[in-house]
Amino acid sequence: MSKRYWHWPEKRRIIIRILDASSPGDVVDKVYTKASEQSLKHDTAVAMRKWHKSRPYKKYLPFLKLLAEKLGCAADVTGSDILHSSLEEFIDLLPEPHRTKYRQSFPRVDNDALTPSNGVAVVSMSASASAERSSSPHRRIVEVLHDIDLVTLPSGARAGHLDTRHYYSTPEAAEVWRELVAAESYHTYDQCKDALRALTETEQWKQALCTSSVRSAVMLAGGGAPSKDLILVRSLVGRDHTSGAPLQYSLVDINYPMLEQSSRILERAKASPDLRDRVEFKYVVKDVLALGSGPAAFVRDKSVLFAITGGTIGNLREAAFFRSLNLTAHAGDLLIVSVDTIGGQSSSTLRDALVKKYDHPEMRNFVAPGVRAVLDAFGLHESLRDGQARVVVRVVENACPALSDVPGSWSVTLHLTANDRDVTLLTSARYDLPSLVSFAAGFGWEHLCTVPAPSNRQFVQMLLRRAK
Repeated sequence: MSKRYWHWPEKRRIIIRILDASSPGDVVDKVYTKASEQSLKHDTAVAMRKWHKSRPYKKYLPFLKLLAEKLGCAADVTGSDILHSSLEEFIDLLPEPHRTKYRQSFPRVDNDALTPSNGVAVVSMSASASAERSSSPHRRIVEVLHDIDLVTLPSGARAGHLDTRHYYSTPEAAEVWRELVAAESYHTYDQCKDALRALTETEQWKQALCTSSVRSAVMLAGGGAPSKDLILVRSLVGRDHTSGAPLQYSLVDINYPMLEQSSRILERAKASPDLRDRVEFKYVVKDVLALGSGPAAFVRDKSVLFAITGGTIGNLREAAFFRSLNLTAHAGDLLIVSVDTIGGQSSSTLRDALVKKYDHPEMRNFVAPGVRAVLDAFGLHESLRDGQARVVVRVVENACPALSDVPGSWSVTLHLTANDRDVTLLTSARYDLPSLVSFAAGFGWEHLCTVPAPSNRQFVQMLLRRAK
């Protein structure tokens, strides 16, 4: 059977939307809910990322059958039906109103166009579906604070180093981010979510909440990650210290569509019995490197829990982040920082793993705005696809101070050569954990505990507290 015939990336995109999920791991969490199924989650989430190119083992058919039930399909729909149907047939298996909605979203299916030679799915939502999403009633609750100061893409291209924040600042970023999160080699979202859940189950976490009297929480650069928000929210509202007034939970991000994406899911979740009347969400378009400027991005009620997850701090200059945070943080506030670490593995193993994580079509799509800017800035007459194909992934050991402020960091960099100029499209740091702890302490943040992701011990959640 043709790999194209399965149309798995397109089906997966629809499944993720219907289930209010953000990643394959989210989908598995929503399907496998029984205690006896917990051991199956990680393997199934990893496998889901590969079904666009290899036939799944029969052992996954029970999961797909449960998935069909979760989607609301008819009782006679099997796991094989979900997997082996064409895209049109799959949409016909869905209940209304999903069937009509996705028929409009994919009005014509061209089998050859769906899976181009680089393996990246190019089917997107139709114009009518995009308009329907944009008219969401939750748009009005997003507060826009105009204080974002980015070096323009053309200026960055000519200077040789692009500001990574640009990749999160376009209307298309939300869709590109969805594809990256589901990529076969990019497991960061699910690992971060699992580590966050593990952190909220520790005694150090529970004790820190009690001693700091947290009544407000702020997810920094957190648009497009609602399942992680809900882990934190449910942990916070489940503690006695949040009784009485609702928890104030703010999402701060420079990308409006990604905040809107989160708002649709979070506002629906807010109606669930365990959260109703216990949390208020606020969505703020603001640069996390300028938290001290303009109107406040959140309401302070006693201590505040800040969080920057997904390894996002590795895309920023760390000193700039902590300086910005300290303009609004008070003594006793808590901070969650999630990072990839470099300890416990050989240099060659780490290097190979980092190259694999970044050297794939979905990442090249992610940096497409940067590639286009470089081609335009240097007057190169080649297609965007050809430019993307020339992007090179490098791993730089002990990269600071050129790429990271934290001593001993490793950095992954994506490069494009233009007229003999080497332009850095993206930088992402990996940390020596003791060095990062010491670096944060230099800005007044004391280390409380570190919790690794169960599926990847190198990816950790750090819990810090602002010293007096």
